[in-house]
Amino acid sequence: MSVDGQAADREPTAVDNLRGLAAVGVTPTSLHGCQALAKVILDELGVSAIVVPEHGLTGWQATLVREVLTQVIGEQQETAFNRRADIRKSRQSLDDCFKVAAAGELLGISDEDRFIQLRTHLEMQNATWRWSELIEKDDNQGERNHRRLRASLWLAAASAKTGERREDECVLALLSAVKVYVARPEVRETLSSRYARHWEAQPAPVQPPPPEVPTPMPPPAASPSNLARSSGWPKNRVVITALILALAVGLSAFAGKLLADSASSDTGSETPGEGDDSAVVPASTQYEVAYTYGVGAITNAGPSRDAVPGEALPEGEDLNIVCQERNGEVMTAEEFADGEVSPRYDEDWPVWNKLDNGYWIPDIFVNTPKVPGDDPPERIALCED
Repeated sequence: MSVDGQAADREPTAVDNLRGLAAVGVTPTSLHGCQALAKVILDELGVSAIVVPEHGLTGWQATLVREVLTQVIGEQQETAFNRRADIRKSRQSLDDCFKVAAAGELLGISDEDRFIQLRTHLEMQNATWRWSELIEKDDNQGERNHRRLRASLWLAAASAKTGERREDECVLALLSAVKVYVARPEVRETLSSRYARHWEAQPAPVQPPPPEVPTPMPPPAASPSNLARSSGWPKNRVVITALILALAVGLSAFAGKLLADSASSDTGSETPGEGDDSAVVPASTQYEVAYTYGVGAITNAGPSRDAVPGEALPEGEDLNIVCQERNGEVMTAEEFADGEVSPRYDEDWPVWNKLDNGYWIPDIFVNTPKVPGDDPPERIALCED
């Protein structure tokens, strides 16, 4: 059995994925295993042909799932907060917006300022409890129970047990809200423009034509002269004819190769990268957005976070680097590690990469070689002033 008793002999569903996220919270690692949820989102976007790897989501797929969950939960929590006066009216007949808001707390996706306002409002409406006292109760201890306790406030309760008991109906409401959200035309247009480069249909492989079989020469017409010579001609005419044709084809190919080799030696051509220091492999095949824990990175109009922000690039996005600025704004791994062990370069790093669209990305979020000093790594140019 897996998380929350999920059967190991069947394929996980999108609901199973959401239960798993509720168990541990949304992290890059937990999102990596949400293949069924990603498939639901891609199907609703009309790109069901996209392959979702069995071993786990790719970087851009995890970024898409997190973006959709964050947007849906944010919208529903705002709606529920604006209707917070309804929370105390009925515990069981609350609209789905309250259940989705609670699901957000279970997953660890929430606007902290809005939650503080909610609990302050509820404390004023109910003098029998205070938040500071609730979090100290034994039943509410532990990270998961703490998230369940937060969820229960959206459900007209104040107990982690309520959050646990109503977890399934909350994740079901969240899944329904995700489908409705992604089906909205304006959302489809936004997500398509942002992620279409990843799901452009690949052309079907072209099947090579079957090899041509030489047609045997027909036997000579019967005539007195032919009949007179037939006693000296072998009986296996077809075999000998095929051998002659094959020999002719082989000689022709050999002669063509000799001519090609001669032309190559006359022009002094070489294979790119072999003996030719000027040959450069396109950067888009070498470097990509990395080490962002699945959340992606935002570009800027200059080598600084203070510069105008540009496009948000998902993890795994191919990059075409024009040059490097070695003295941009200093970035550090610890600022973005979210408490996890960071696989990034763990020193202060002032290097920024300029992309072919004119925007910049911190080098700490790119899988380039981290070379100290004033010179960039091999095959990357230094940006001129």
